[in-house]
Parts: sequence; C-alpha cells; structure tokens
Amino acid sequence: RDELIQQINALPLIRDPLQVFHTVLSMADFEFLRNMVKALKDRTLDALQEDRFADAREYLQALDRMQVVQHPLASTIINEAKAEAHQRLQRLSDTVWEHSSHWRFDTASDYLHRLVQAAEHLRPHPLSMEAGLLHTAAAERLAAERALKERADAEKEVLAARVRVL
Repeated sequence: RDELIQQINALPLIRDPLQVFHTVLSMADFEFLRNMVKALKDRTLDALQEDRFADAREYLQALDRMQVVQHPLASTIINEAKAEAHQRLQRLSDTVWEHSSHWRFDTASDYLHRLVQAAEHLRPHPLSMEAGLLHTAAAERLAAERALKERADAEKEVLAARVRVL
C-alpha cells in the first residue's frame, strides 16, 4: 500500500483535467443537453424581456455551470444566450437614448430605472456590470438632453420677450 501511494504521488500533476477526461455523449444525451441548454437560453431571454432580472441571473448562472460540459453545441447556445442577453440590455439603453433625444424624459427615466433594476438584480453575474455601464452612459445622456432642453426653453423665452418688445 505504501509503495503504491508513493508511486501515485510521484506521478506528474494533471494540469488541465479537461484535456485528460472526456465524456462521450450518446444521441439521447446530446438531444437532452441541446434541449436543456436551449430551454435555459429561452428562459433567460424571456425573463429579461419581462424585467424578471433575478430569474435571468439564476438562468445565466445555470448556463455558466453548463460550460463544464464543453460540448461545441452547448457552448454555441450558451454564448448565443449571453450575447442576446447583452443585446436586450443594450436595447433598454438605446431606448433611453431615443426617448431622451426626443425630450420624452419621463419615458426615458422609466427605461433608465429598468437598467438600474437589471444591474441590481443580475448581481453577481458579469452581466450586472454591463447593465451598470449601460445605465451610467444612458443616465449621462438623459442629463445632457435635459440640460439642452432647459437651455432651448430659456432661449425661447428670451426670443419671445424680444418679439414682445418689438
């Protein structure tokens, strides 16, 4: 027993277990994996669409755990889910920008609030940081557009006063 333990301890360390250990998927396993990862992707995107950011975080974390499988199809679906989740958050930010540029500040503020909620409820997932960055940029845009509107309104008042004087 001692000799066997010494031989095992003398073996080189396994530096990258994923290069040593592989799982072969049967067709049934492959279908199950594909369906499970796709279902998690769909749930993630639905949750983001419905502002259920805590649920989206749970689904994203489950997808992250699925990366261990290291199957090309699973990795593709997982990466698509993450990219589409980012795009959904980007659309929220774009909507803030759109409403801000048309001086619809109340609507822009509503979408900005949704980005705040996303950043809070997605924590600790990395997508939370992306939501926070998008929020910061959109909030700066909203503030800049409000200031621009205030200047335009002030200039209008000055011009209206000049017209009355004439």
